[in-house]
Amino acid sequence: MVGEIVETKDYNTNEHKMKTAHQNTYFLERYGRNDFEPLGTADEVRRSLGYLMKYIEKSGERLI
Repeated sequence: MVGEIVETKDYNTNEHKMKTAHQNTYFLERYGRNDFEPLGTADEVRRSLGYLMKYIEKSGERLI
């Protein structure tokens, strides 16, 4: 992955408490706040892949 993963602590206004986020410096500079979490189970990987495929197909990009 491009960039580094840095751990930051920010105040979450929805939950009204401090939260730890793992942000990628590349995405932070270009797009703003982000949070990465490791994929654990095979089901999580399958759901994430389905989500990504849905939006790739909507954009008209070719899948290889």
